[in-house]
Amino acid sequence: MGINIEELEKRARRLESILEEKLLQIEARIERLETRIDEIYEKTERDKTELTEKITAVKTELIEKMEKDKTELTDKILSVKNELTDKITSVKTELIEKMEKDKRNLILWFIGALLAFTTLNITAIWAILSFAGK
Repeated sequence: MGINIEELEKRARRLESILEEKLLQIEARIERLETRIDEIYEKTERDKTELTEKITAVKTELIEKMEKDKTELTDKILSVKNELTDKITSVKTELIEKMEKDKRNLILWFIGALLAFTTLNITAIWAILSFAGK
């Protein structure tokens, strides 16, 4: 088996060209991968920026809504407080008026009872004095 040098050189050149071709293909793939990685990184950065902007917008919106709701609740609480204060004052006034009326009625009733008993006492004394005078 004799392999001559020319044949070995041919084989070596062929292997070199195949290796060079494969290396070029690998380099092209690596370049495509690097490009794809760069694109993914840029997209990730854009997405991150968009998410940050959206989060900021939602946060601002929520803060504004909370402030609005807080103001509305404060207004409602003050309104209900004023209504309750007015009702309490009204009921207090009504109770005072009713107590005054009941007090007058009670005084008049006691005066009436006192007059009735006084009339009975005077009648009884009159009867006793009339009977004693006979």
